[in-house]
Amino acid sequence: MENRSAPYPIVRLDEARIRLVRLPGLAAPLRLAVPPSPDALLERMDVDAPGAEERIPYWSELWPSAEGLARFLLAGRGPRRPGRVLEIGCGLGLVGLVALRLGWDATLTDKEPEAVRWARRNLALNHLPPARARILDWRDPPHERWDTILAADVLYERPFGAALAAFFQSALAPGGRALVAEPGRPVGQRSLADLGGSFAVRPQPVRTAGARVRVLVIERAAPVARGR
Repeated sequence: MENRSAPYPIVRLDEARIRLVRLPGLAAPLRLAVPPSPDALLERMDVDAPGAEERIPYWSELWPSAEGLARFLLAGRGPRRPGRVLEIGCGLGLVGLVALRLGWDATLTDKEPEAVRWARRNLALNHLPPARARILDWRDPPHERWDTILAADVLYERPFGAALAAFFQSALAPGGRALVAEPGRPVGQRSLADLGGSFAVRPQPVRTAGARVRVLVIERAAPVARGR
């Protein structure tokens, strides 16, 4: 996949702030390297760079939806047999770190090379293999299938609902399940219509330290029986 340069200056890893993330169910806090100022990245963006509008560095923020999905997994509300696990839009990597701590066979992915670089740093900080993170754009995915797909706060643009439904159609293995955390924005609510045609969607509330989010448990809808 093309390794596009970011439309903002590269942040050196040695500039990072180390944030300790304490979650119920973890014996010790996770250590996350966080860019020193996400707002500074926005201020320094080259707005004339190709594709700059699509490449706002949302990955550099630790969002409540990521914490909510991590809490959901640690509470044992995820699949008992997760199989092959893919996280899309991993950003700084919190959800994937928790999945790996649970012993899951998880791969962390993001379309932004900078996000993957920081996710790899955070894997290493927590004594996990950095190679578990790689570049992947879920809107142009490889021909692979996963048993469990994880995502936090990916429904922030209206077209993403239909794109996500198409991705799940091709990427979810038979009997697979997706867990998508989102904060209940109107655009996320409208995206449910795009998912509802081919999938059964069950919203599950989760309370984080600072906000309430919900995890959409998404499975293929059972075929409708037709009479003769």
